[in-house]
Amino acid sequence: MNKILAFFFLLSIPLFLCSCAKQGFPPGGPVDKTPPEVVSTSPLCNFTGVSPETQIEVTFSKRMERESVQKAVYISPVLERPPELSWKGRTLFIKSLQRFSTDRTYVVTIGTGAQDQQGNPLAKPYSFAFSTGSRMDLGEISGKVTTPAGPQARAFVWAYRLEPGKEPDPGKGNPDYITETDGEGDYFLRFLSPGVYRVFAFLDKDGDRKYAPEQEPLAVPPTDATLSDSADSVPMTDLFPVVRDTTRPQLPAVEIPDQIHLEVPPSDSLSNSWLTTARKDSLGFVAGEVDAEVLDPEAEIYLRFHKTDGAAEYRFKAPREGKYLTGGVLPGTYFIWTFWDKNGNGKQDYGRPWPYQPAEPVISFPGTVGVRSRWTTEKVDLKF
Repeated sequence: MNKILAFFFLLSIPLFLCSCAKQGFPPGGPVDKTPPEVVSTSPLCNFTGVSPETQIEVTFSKRMERESVQKAVYISPVLERPPELSWKGRTLFIKSLQRFSTDRTYVVTIGTGAQDQQGNPLAKPYSFAFSTGSRMDLGEISGKVTTPAGPQARAFVWAYRLEPGKEPDPGKGNPDYITETDGEGDYFLRFLSPGVYRVFAFLDKDGDRKYAPEQEPLAVPPTDATLSDSADSVPMTDLFPVVRDTTRPQLPAVEIPDQIHLEVPPSDSLSNSWLTTARKDSLGFVAGEVDAEVLDPEAEIYLRFHKTDGAAEYRFKAPREGKYLTGGVLPGTYFIWTFWDKNGNGKQDYGRPWPYQPAEPVISFPGTVGVRSRWTTEKVDLKF
C-alpha cells in the first residue's frame, strides 16, 4: 500500500478538484447522442461561508429526464432526511429538509445515471463542493473498482468515517460519503475532513441505491485510509467486488503445474468448475514484471488471467525477483490482475465487511492483453 501523499500548492488545488462546468450548448442534429453536462451550480464550487439554510441549484446543458437525475443525486456527508427536489426548465433545485451543519464541507454528486430526454447519460460523475465554514476540507481517497470482466463502471463507492467503538456494516448503515466510478472504473472521494475512513464498493443491481447482502457483489478494502490534518491524498489498491453468498464456497482459479490444463469456469463463477486440455503448440505466453517494492520482501504474489469471453482463467505464482514468464495459455484476450497472498493460502481472499476482515491487495493491468499462439506477449507489467 502506498503511503499517504501530501498535497502541494494548496491554493491551486480547489480549482483542480472540482469537476469542470463547461459553458455552452451542444449543436442539434437529427440524432442527438451528445452527453449532457452541468453548466453552472449554486453555490459555486469551493465557495465558503455558505448559509446552513442555502438551496442548491444545478443547471444542465440540456433538458433532462427528471426521474433519472433525481435518482442520481447524492449529498455527502449523507443527510439524515432526503432533500426535496424540484425543477424549473434545465435547473434542478435541491432543498435540504434540515439545516446544514455549521463549519462543514459538503459535496454534491450527480451520477452517470442522470440522462437527458434523449436517453444520453452524463459522460462521468459530476461533483462540486461548498463549505458552511471559512475553509474547505481537501482530503481525497482514490482508486479503481475492477472485476474479472475488467474495470467496473457505475459502481457505488461508500466511505465511512470511523469512530471509536463503531464498526460500519454496509448491509445495515448508511455511509458518510457516496460517489460512483466512471467509465474506466476509477473513483475519487474528495473534500474529505481529516480522519480514518473505510471504503466499500458494490454493484447496485436492483437500483435501490442500497447494498443487498448475498445478492449484490461487494468489495472490501485491503486497508483503511487515513487523512491527516493537512490536505492529503490517499491512493488505494483496487477494490474487487464479489457476491458474498455464505451458502457456497467461492472458487479461485486453479494452478496446474504442467501448464496444459486450465480451469474453464461456467457463467456462474460460484458454481462448480471443470478442467480441460489444450495442444501445447496452440498456446501462447505472457511476460512482464510485478513491482512489489512497497510490499513485504517475503510477499507471495500471484497473477490471475481471465479470458474476456469467460472461457478460461489461470493463476500463476510470480517469482520473488518480480520478472515472470507464464506457462502456456489459450490464445485470446485477457484481463490480468495480481494479488498479494498475505496469508499464504494460495488463493485470493476478498475479506468481509462485518466483522471487518481486510481483503488482500489487488492491482489490475490497464486495458486488456492479447495472447497469440506460439508467441510471447511482453511488458505486461503491474505495480502495487
